[in-house]
Amino acid sequence: GFDESIVSLDQTFAQVEGFDLAVKTTVRGHYKVKGVFPTFECITVYNKTLNNWYDLVKTECQKVQ
Repeated sequence: GFDESIVSLDQTFAQVEGFDLAVKTTVRGHYKVKGVFPTFECITVYNKTLNNWYDLVKTECQKVQ
C-alpha cells in the first residue's frame, strides 16, 4: 500500500503495440522535492494466456517532473 497523503495515483488503459493489455499509471507527489512536485509515469504491459488470463510482462517508469 501507500499513503494517499503523500502521493496520488491515476490509472488508465493504454494501447502498446505488441501487447494485449497496457495500463498507464501516473504518480504525483504532494510534497516538493528540490522545489518541484515529483511526477512519474509508468506503463505496465501484459500478454493474454491460453486460458484467458493476463501475464505481467514488464513495467517501465520515467520521471516527468
